[in-house]
Amino acid sequence: MKYGRKRGGSSRKGDNSFQAKVIAASDKHNVDMKLAKIGRISKNDIVCAVGDKFAKDTKLVTDAHKSYSSFAKAVGLEHISFTSKNHKAVTGENVQYINNIAGRLKTQLNRGMRGVSTKYLQAYVSYFDNEEKNEINVREHLKNKKAWDIFTNIEKMYAKFIENKSVRTYRCPTKRNWKSQNWNGAAVELYPIL
Repeated sequence: MKYGRKRGGSSRKGDNSFQAKVIAASDKHNVDMKLAKIGRISKNDIVCAVGDKFAKDTKLVTDAHKSYSSFAKAVGLEHISFTSKNHKAVTGENVQYINNIAGRLKTQLNRGMRGVSTKYLQAYVSYFDNEEKNEINVREHLKNKKAWDIFTNIEKMYAKFIENKSVRTYRCPTKRNWKSQNWNGAAVELYPIL
């Protein structure tokens, strides 16, 4: 069966089950971004995305979303939160650096690239992150032995991601097969940074 594809974004506003969520963590020197889930974020999604990136003496500064406070308690971090309309905590901490990065990423994806498929979102996020650090080296990416496996198996990795990290169902797979396609679910990490 062939499905029609609706273009032009979603009319659903706010936090809902149809938005792809990218988690970004930063210490103002390094930024780590990862596609976490399609739908509402929970503590477990944050743990899976960036749970091992924090030292024990780190202060976690976020807006007042409940999942962040649950994550901070689970990992044992000092947590400073504030409502987003206040723009900063009483003690002066803010998340403007992360908001700036998120704004630039959205601008590049929506205006510069005119939107991207969710299937390729982690690759574009990784590209954006490396471009910000001026670490883009195309020759090195082409030498990466996993690059061909990732490229040829992106459909299967995306189907696995939808199955594990979304309430949506996977439909409309491409019917393309490669002669050198080596699929071993454990051999290729789900959406790795190239």
